[in-house]
Amino acid sequence: MRKKTILSGMTVPANFILAKGTDESAPNAAASEKSVSNNYCVSLKRLLYILFLCLCISYSAVAQNTTTGISGSVTDIYTHPVEAANVQIINTETGAGYGAITNRYGVYSVSGLRSGKYEVKISFIGYNTESFKNITLSAGQQYKLDVILKESGYMIQDVEITAVTSKFTETRTGQTYNVKSGRIEMLPSANRSLLDYIRLSPYSGSNNTMAGRDGRSTMLTIDGAVMNNSFGLSPALPGNGTPISIDAVDEAQIVIAPYDVRQSDFTGGGINVVTKSGTNNFKATLYSYYFNEQMRGNRIDGASLGNRNDEIKKTYGLTLGGPLVENRLFWFVNMEQVSRPGPITEWKLSDDGISDISSFTSRVTAQDMNRFSEALARFGYDAGSTDLTKGDQTNNKILARLDWNISDRHNLMLRYNWTGNTQWYTPNDRSTVGIKATSERISHNAYAFRNNCYTINDVAWSGVAELNSRLGNNISNNLLFTVSDVSNLRDSESAWFPHIDIWKDGDAFMSAGYELYSKGTGNYVRTYSASDYLRWTFGYSTITAGLSYQYQKGATNYRMFGTGYYRYASLDDFINMAAPVAFGMTYTYDGVADPASRTSFGQSAAFIQAETRLFDRLSVTYGLRADLMQYYEKLETNRLFLDLDWTRHYYAEGTEPDGYESPRIDTGLWPDTHIQWSPRVGFNWDVTGEGKTVIRGGAGLFKGRIPLVFFTNVPNYSGTLQNSVIVTNDKHGVLSDLAGDGFRYTETSLREWLAGLTDSDGNKLYPMTSGTGTVINNATVCGVDHNFRLPSVLKSSLAADISLPLSFPAAITIEGIWNKDINAVCTENLNIRHADSYARFSGSDNRIDYRHSADGESSESSVLVDSRVSPAGGAVVMRNTNKGYSWSAGVTLSLEPVNGLNAEFSYIRMDSRSVSDMTGAALFSTWNNTPSVNGPNEEVEKVSAYAIPDKLTAAITYNFGGNRLKTNIGVFYTGHSAGSYSYVYTNDMNGDGINNDLIWIPAAKDDILFTDKGGFTAAQQQDAFWNFVNQDPYLSAHKGEYAGANAARMPWLNRFDLHISEKFKLFEVRGKANWLQISADLMNVGNLINSKWGVSQTPSACNGGKILTFDKEKSSDAGQPVYTLYSTADGLVSKTFDRLKSTSNCWYLQLGIKYIFN
Repeated sequence: MRKKTILSGMTVPANFILAKGTDESAPNAAASEKSVSNNYCVSLKRLLYILFLCLCISYSAVAQNTTTGISGSVTDIYTHPVEAANVQIINTETGAGYGAITNRYGVYSVSGLRSGKYEVKISFIGYNTESFKNITLSAGQQYKLDVILKESGYMIQDVEITAVTSKFTETRTGQTYNVKSGRIEMLPSANRSLLDYIRLSPYSGSNNTMAGRDGRSTMLTIDGAVMNNSFGLSPALPGNGTPISIDAVDEAQIVIAPYDVRQSDFTGGGINVVTKSGTNNFKATLYSYYFNEQMRGNRIDGASLGNRNDEIKKTYGLTLGGPLVENRLFWFVNMEQVSRPGPITEWKLSDDGISDISSFTSRVTAQDMNRFSEALARFGYDAGSTDLTKGDQTNNKILARLDWNISDRHNLMLRYNWTGNTQWYTPNDRSTVGIKATSERISHNAYAFRNNCYTINDVAWSGVAELNSRLGNNISNNLLFTVSDVSNLRDSESAWFPHIDIWKDGDAFMSAGYELYSKGTGNYVRTYSASDYLRWTFGYSTITAGLSYQYQKGATNYRMFGTGYYRYASLDDFINMAAPVAFGMTYTYDGVADPASRTSFGQSAAFIQAETRLFDRLSVTYGLRADLMQYYEKLETNRLFLDLDWTRHYYAEGTEPDGYESPRIDTGLWPDTHIQWSPRVGFNWDVTGEGKTVIRGGAGLFKGRIPLVFFTNVPNYSGTLQNSVIVTNDKHGVLSDLAGDGFRYTETSLREWLAGLTDSDGNKLYPMTSGTGTVINNATVCGVDHNFRLPSVLKSSLAADISLPLSFPAAITIEGIWNKDINAVCTENLNIRHADSYARFSGSDNRIDYRHSADGESSESSVLVDSRVSPAGGAVVMRNTNKGYSWSAGVTLSLEPVNGLNAEFSYIRMDSRSVSDMTGAALFSTWNNTPSVNGPNEEVEKVSAYAIPDKLTAAITYNFGGNRLKTNIGVFYTGHSAGSYSYVYTNDMNGDGINNDLIWIPAAKDDILFTDKGGFTAAQQQDAFWNFVNQDPYLSAHKGEYAGANAARMPWLNRFDLHISEKFKLFEVRGKANWLQISADLMNVGNLINSKWGVSQTPSACNGGKILTFDKEKSSDAGQPVYTLYSTADGLVSKTFDRLKSTSNCWYLQLGIKYIFN
């Protein structure tokens, strides 16, 4: 008998031995053969029908696997297959029974099972019935159980298997990771969210990123229903990262490179969650968790963080489950409420006008805010309080599930969940009209009133109906219907009033009014899906064929500057009603109150896959998936935008071919429809045939998604629903008209004023009716390339799972993954002239100088192709690029040295490169947010912001105790760099209008020029800069190069979390135990021991990497760039990192109590 091997607390199925006997009856072999043959005929007809539909009909997209199965072979000692053996599979928790008969090759397969514990019985004429107990099946995996029949005398009955499927199972080819709820309950968790599952995968990063990819592209399904943030304003999962309670989760599967064609719609990774269900035993839990500000540390690096704001987190919940009809009908319910009073921000006002980043003190004083508030009161506006310490968050959840064993061939599951979350946010960080501020609106340089903050009400719900059927001996079908809805709506305590920004010394200072992106802003996405797939086992192969269809519709009402926007150079300018330096407003055409930008589309898919055993120890999976994206929502063409000519973007003056006509942006067209093919192949080779060494791998194409917000940009900025006014100069006297008594602050007065504005020829600048405009003025244009395809990536991997020759279960996995982008997503601003139109700087840094044309003449006013298009909005097109890649190499060691002690250690090294990380929610912001040398239009591969170069994780659990007292200890460790950043200039160095230019790192001190400023001489700044370069780990290693985007890393961060729980047996009722569990979760243990430990270090000491300011005037005279160096009240910048003095870096403790009845 094959020796069992354990990996991650998981046991490899063995080849079990069946003893010969005659005391058990079995079906007649001939009758069985006839039955099997008839079933094959029926099954073949059904399969051919399904395949015909796959070829002829375009169906849909997502079919993530929520069920499990068991398969294997029955042979004699001479490896001859045993045909017509009877296989019975019983779910020991629900009593559900399933059957199969081995085919002529001795192979059997049963699919569509619920995850859980099972007993397998095998019988055949002349042999004793044998049972294999306590087999645990995991979602998304096919358990392999091979049986060898021997002559009598080798009797082994009631073989007990005590663990779940492992990485060594034959069906596993790519990188997948299953986590049961029991393991999560033993590990530390203060957030009590799905992130507790995700972080166990070494491929995970912050904000739901997986394998170095945007967290918004991570696909989350709950019982098959899409529940990720499809709209994509942020990477956070719905319900503030907790769409369901973890007490409702039975199991989660994290997939990075699964070569199963049923899994799709992700380029980084996917998370498949299966919820708990009822059983024949009534079970209940009541639980509560508590945290407050006294249960956390308050010191970083020996320094106190000052007074503790109120921070209370209270969680109350319950789970109930049991039978409605024994062995047939089961129910499960979970309800939970979380309330969390806390601050909107940790930043506070200064007493002396001096900022202190380390203590979150802004340079703004209470006197500054009072002057601002009094000035606003002249217009009857209440700016609100300056106290931002109250920002309560509430979260409520409910989940109900019903499981019905209709018969031994059909099982139905129905499930519904709802989550609602309300949370406060600070105003948008830096977005504005014109050039962005260097500092955020609430930061060391700036502050805002409470009424300038806003809330997001986040609601998510889903419903699922799943029918699993066994249509024949070795054929099964899965039919799944889901609906999900995710919505959020912004709100504010402010009355209708323009957003007012006050700057000081050329940077953000104070903000008031209705937050510039929140008036009427909200979105929702509703998703309907249906999928059906059939699995048929014949010979040594299993065929899976299926169809699915997904319909998704969404809407967003996004109005930047929806109540108007003013920016003033100083507080005195506002008080004295001087002309603003910038103005903006978005108004609706025809006075429509709800100018929602709507989109709807369908994703159809058909797939077929074969899993076959080529040789005794080699199995191969190969399949093909076809996806089709269809856009349903009709768009309206803006004829003025369509007429815009972008020739100067594609060619410098006079270099275009004769008769050339540039591409146009048509806001009325969606991309062309394309079928995206995804072939995949995977293999699993049991090298010795004993399950001790397995080589596996594969390759295949995976189609992903993009946030829906990028698609809604097209109608939202099409100029057919609403119009955005962006004014940064006084060309038409607009800004001057707003000075003095011209300051307008009501919706009516602003609309009437805009309606009356004209240019010098008398043309209306801002039409109030869609399609009536005759001029373009400061427009924002967005489009999608007509040949655009959803992102796709080629994934490939190779891994070895090796059982170590130790006296206790131990195994090691070594795995490498290579991903190559086939259709990555990037943006291009057509309103920037071709690079060959411009000169270059002289000296070592010879990047493009957009301020001077190629012939040396000044061209600062002609950077834009068309000056009627806003420099702050651009003409941005979303398109594909085939540039970009990522790779990872990792090792995982799993040990069980003593009973009850399980440990897993992982290390992964990763690199990820992309043209654009697509950060942001608007196409222009994704373009603008890309650090670059010669402008964001350059299509070069950069270090991805989502990559984690090196990461160590460890998860250790130990449980022990007796019948009345049980103790559990869990430790989780992670070590990694705390993040990345870019060295960029503080201002627009190359003159393209974008404040995101990567710096040149000189090879020698004299290669960079400085000018006197701020009391520091040029020589002092040069010396200080060179000293800074030499002490900085990134800059010192890259002298004589341009700094890379996201290439500089923050220091290594080590963190340990600890969980301890005690379970006390109270009493028994009818043989059922009642337990009381008391738990403590201590997060960031190191910080409790030493206030320097477990603390992230950020580049705040060097202004986030913005240490050089380009001096345009001095550079013109010198013929090469001239700079000034960043300084603070303490002097010129001298170090890169400071420990982040935030409560998020302190240890904290959460206490819990749970009553358990089972």
